[in-house]
Amino acid sequence: MDLFIGLDVGTTGVKGLLVDEKGRIMGNWSEPLELITPKSGWNEQDPKEWWKNVVAVLKRLNEKATEIGGKVRAISTSGQMHSLVLLDGKGNVLRNAILWNDQRTHRECEIITEEFGEEYLIKNVG
Repeated sequence: MDLFIGLDVGTTGVKGLLVDEKGRIMGNWSEPLELITPKSGWNEQDPKEWWKNVVAVLKRLNEKATEIGGKVRAISTSGQMHSLVLLDGKGNVLRNAILWNDQRTHRECEIITEEFGEEYLIKNVG
C-alpha cells in the first residue's frame, strides 16, 4: 500500500498525517514545541527542537506505515515560519530563533510608520 506523509511545522508543534492513495487518514502524530518568552512580547524557539520533533513525528509515522503493511512514497511539508534563524559558517544554530510573532521591534515599527506613512509602507513593503 502506498502511503504519504503531510508534515506541518507550526508555532505550537510539529504535526504529521499518514494518508493512503485515496486520502484516508491511516495515522497521525504530533510533538509540541516550547514557546520561549524571555521578556514580555518576545517569542522564540529552539530550531534544534524543530528538527528533533520533525524526526520524532516522521519516525512514528514510518513505524505506523510498517505496522499496517504500507510504504511511505512521499513527504509534503508546510510551515508558517518567517522567523530569524542565525547560523554560523558551518550551519550550526547560534541562538534561539526569533519568531514571526515577536514584538521586540514594536517601537521601531511605529517610528518607521510615522516617518513614511502606512499607505506608503503597504504599497511598497506589503
